[in-house]
Amino acid sequence: MRYHFYNICVEKKSFYEIINGCKGLPLRNIVEEEQGVLFDVDAKDLKILSNFLEAEQIKPLQFVEKGVKTKVGFSLLKVVCCSVLVMSLGLFLCSGYIWNISVEGNYSYSEEQLKSFLKQNDLMEGVKKSTVDCGKIENLIRGQYSDISWVSCEIKGTNLMIHMKENYIAEISAKETKPYHLIANVSGTITSIITRSGRAAVKAGDQVKKGDLLISGKIEVQNEFDEAVWEGYCMADGDIQAKVVHHYKDSVEKKQVQIPYESSRNYTFPFPVSMILQFGKEKNHYVEHRSEPIALFEHYYLPLQMHHYTVFREEPKIRELTSREAEKILRHKMLYYFVQLEQKGYKILKKDVKMVTVKSKYCLQGKYVCIEPVGKVEYIDLKKEEKESSTNERNR
Repeated sequence: MRYHFYNICVEKKSFYEIINGCKGLPLRNIVEEEQGVLFDVDAKDLKILSNFLEAEQIKPLQFVEKGVKTKVGFSLLKVVCCSVLVMSLGLFLCSGYIWNISVEGNYSYSEEQLKSFLKQNDLMEGVKKSTVDCGKIENLIRGQYSDISWVSCEIKGTNLMIHMKENYIAEISAKETKPYHLIANVSGTITSIITRSGRAAVKAGDQVKKGDLLISGKIEVQNEFDEAVWEGYCMADGDIQAKVVHHYKDSVEKKQVQIPYESSRNYTFPFPVSMILQFGKEKNHYVEHRSEPIALFEHYYLPLQMHHYTVFREEPKIRELTSREAEKILRHKMLYYFVQLEQKGYKILKKDVKMVTVKSKYCLQGKYVCIEPVGKVEYIDLKKEEKESSTNERNR
């Protein structure tokens, strides 16, 4: 349907005068009737037609305004246009902030743990993108979690993406642009080492401690007198395996809360309603809540969340676990833990764990031995290296 036009009826004689006098004027939907001729003219061409009718003293038999404008109303169109403008402005302003933090490649640490750590360092949803220093975030995570081999941060849209590897893989060297060494992220015995780039600093059978150099990213070319004639730097790369002894400990409370899931109901709201559900007309004994950010496009999140609630109508019951029940739970969790390790490339050689009771908890603790990929990225400080090289040359 056209936006804005007029339906006009004139006598047949007058219609022919209009055709002859207003050549080139687009007339649509021409219909000849007993009383005269009906036709449509666009609102933008009405002024030309009105001037001609007035000059020729032609009086229309019918003059009706039609189109979308007449149905919707100009005031409503203004409201819609203003709303679109305000929304566009709001989206533009929101694009300058971080509204979601996503973590990829984490096994040992949950996304909640990492987000909690970042929050302690004043990094959370709602901060300005201009204040986010990706390099600083990478250093913070490396400093806090020493067993994480590689971290890389990037901002896409309103999403802060944190990529990490808990053990070194060759894929890292393809993503990096800065030269680095590979150092030991755990203490153990080297079982195998294959160097793809850089200079191996250890061999199979060597005992290494956490932080020891494994593959150097500093390359030297020596002459026949074993004198360095050229120095360069690269991304150290290789496959290193080590035999490592780890401690394992997990626990479960003796008294457990049993939630009656069979009497639950699920609700979803675009705003938080915990208080309403807790103190509504019907007494709700227990409410579980989780939220997830709303994304307009991929990586473009909004400062809005969908809130999911599970409401339980029955009072949760407390019962005490038996030793056998606790052991079953803990061994199931341990099995899941070892499956995660195997997905990371670990080979479990030996497990020596046992059940103990500590106050109000059942504990499963002990040691396990495995062969695992080792190696952690340590970036080379080129300025420091150049300074040391200059000092060594002067001493010679």
